[in-house]
Amino acid sequence: QATSAQGLLQCPVDCVRQQPTMWQDAPIRRRLFARKRSDGGKSSAKGGQHCAAAYSRPLVLEELLSALPALEIGRLALADRYSAAATEEARPRLLARRSLRGDCSWRKAHAIESALFRDAFGKSCAWTPGPNGRSNGNVIEYEDSDGGPWLWLTEGTDWQAFQGGSQVVSEAGIRPRWVSFRVRIATPELSAANLVLSSQQHTWGLSAPTLFFRYCGDDVPSQRRCFVVEMYSPNAMPNSCRLSTHTCRLPEKIREDHVYHVAVNLDWEAGLLCMFIDGHMHVRRAAFATSYPIRIAAIYNWRSGARTAFSELMLGDTCPYALADAPQEPKRRRTCCLRRSRKDLPTALRVPAVHPMMLVATCVAVAAYVIQVTCLP
Repeated sequence: QATSAQGLLQCPVDCVRQQPTMWQDAPIRRRLFARKRSDGGKSSAKGGQHCAAAYSRPLVLEELLSALPALEIGRLALADRYSAAATEEARPRLLARRSLRGDCSWRKAHAIESALFRDAFGKSCAWTPGPNGRSNGNVIEYEDSDGGPWLWLTEGTDWQAFQGGSQVVSEAGIRPRWVSFRVRIATPELSAANLVLSSQQHTWGLSAPTLFFRYCGDDVPSQRRCFVVEMYSPNAMPNSCRLSTHTCRLPEKIREDHVYHVAVNLDWEAGLLCMFIDGHMHVRRAAFATSYPIRIAAIYNWRSGARTAFSELMLGDTCPYALADAPQEPKRRRTCCLRRSRKDLPTALRVPAVHPMMLVATCVAVAAYVIQVTCLP
């Protein structure tokens, strides 16, 4: 059934008139409350009916939501219970239009839409074998399971670095705030699942890696069955190894059937890094070199008998996962504090603060006076 635009817009307008929010004018609230007491609350119930009617047209509402980015849809879902119910009911279809899975959250959909680089590890694989061409590399296989697409790494030569696959993330280089991906360890006893992000390639490897993530199995006695992240440290001595190592030991043992969600926060201004695994922080404010941006990514296994998989590699400014101890957003620097500057002025030069609504009311009154003088007889 066709619905006119006037009828579509009338319901939200009537809803706002019947149920104003707390930021509206106080006299309006007093009049509405008095009206509610006089009619026994019928006006409030009527306003709720109008608000519910605004979302009783699912097809029209779905078309409107499909034109919004995921960030705005998520904000709309937080407005009231009607918006939350309507967006949740339409979420699988809206995500399908964006070629996303139906169980994807709005947070993750926003991270995907705003990502600087994203590799869904689809059938059209963009990973180039190498860059180490001196030995047999890992076999890269695509698998589409219920949990989404995965890129499996198998076989290869033992202890020959960078023998998997690599690809160019950005020609000019990017400095993302978040690096996120999913990883599976099918052979926990063997070291594997290496992910390297670097600025440049040197002969058969990558030089000065910004981020080096890997899993250590039983073949590394000092770091047995744990995840490790290494960075190119700016504070290391010239004659020593410039890679700083941080071990991440999970409370439970590494399981073959478990999908680990890894998120790395990069603060390029402060030169500090935080890493999260399954929503919990394991590396807090570790220093890393910020001189060069990220241009190249590489994945590979250390051992030929290892079997690991990667999925949903993203580099951007939004974390797709919910975190238990999320880092604070960088605060914007202000050149001058208005309150402190007002205190420094002499008393005669201080101007009292004016509420924005007072300025709007003054402008409206002046405009009405000008119209009355110039247009009316």
